[in-house]
Amino acid sequence: MQTSRLLLLAAYLLATSSCGSSGKRLEDGTFYPALSVISSEMRALDSLPLAVIRYSGKGSETDTTIIEKSDFRTIAELAFSPDISKPPLNRLYREEVFLDQTLNRVVLRYGTEDPDAVVSLLEITLDPDNEKVRSMYIEKQVRRGDTMRTFKSVWTVGRQLQTSVIGRVGDDPLPDLKERFVWGLPQ
Repeated sequence: MQTSRLLLLAAYLLATSSCGSSGKRLEDGTFYPALSVISSEMRALDSLPLAVIRYSGKGSETDTTIIEKSDFRTIAELAFSPDISKPPLNRLYREEVFLDQTLNRVVLRYGTEDPDAVVSLLEITLDPDNEKVRSMYIEKQVRRGDTMRTFKSVWTVGRQLQTSVIGRVGDDPLPDLKERFVWGLPQ
């Protein structure tokens, strides 16, 4: 069964690359559900006696604390929301699938050309041998009045969430904010 799914994935990759397609909009908008990966990781984390350590930096200030798992769950879900795999958002995105031969990973990329979309890019990296998610990357832009913030988050399965926030009010930059949450689940 595992072999047939891998062959199907390989055939899909070959078909999309041989067509020269830069991506396609799926008719039913079926995308890989990134939030389900986070939910699964959070359930595993809740069952283990591990602390979540938060490393944060704002400008030149840094801080290290232990954060409650429930607070971390909220932060993680916010980092990867809204869920672009569900209607009506899924209609705004195009899926691209390719094999990164340097890393030996399959990359699912969801991008949009809609300038008003909160999520501008979502990339999910899979191990082609066992089809497990290795990491996820998301870029979001949030505008409130004349304040614009760009969020870039990387979820490394079983290890950490890292987020960088670049902001400005009008033309004036805000201090950069960097946060890293480390829990190190056994692999």
